[in-house]
Amino acid sequence: MNKELTALIQRQAYLLWKEEGEPLGQDFSHWLKAEAIVLAELSKQEERKQLKSVDKKPVVKKSAVKKKSASKKKVVAPKKSVAKKKVAPKKVATKKATVKAVVKKSATKKRAAKKKTTRRS
Repeated sequence: MNKELTALIQRQAYLLWKEEGEPLGQDFSHWLKAEAIVLAELSKQEERKQLKSVDKKPVVKKSAVKKKSASKKKVVAPKKSVAKKKVAPKKVATKKATVKAVVKKSATKKRAAKKKTTRRS
């Protein structure tokens, strides 16, 4: 390990020791915890650097993209249209329409029956 890394771990171990109330005989466990913390922080910093370098890729202007895509257009033959048979929609009697028709028929029968009875008398 280099001196800078050792100093960082030593500082973190000291802070952990202070946080726990300065217990005796826990120096090795504090050192291991501090080492894990410092190495995790360093790896996060390294990841951030890598992400920043990836984000700095050159941005392509939209006008340049349009020009390229326009020159590479493929010519496609038009599709042949297939004539579909036109089917007349089925007449579906609704429940209300059916009921109205039945009521109308029965009403006309009643009127006819009344006329017959009034003629007989």
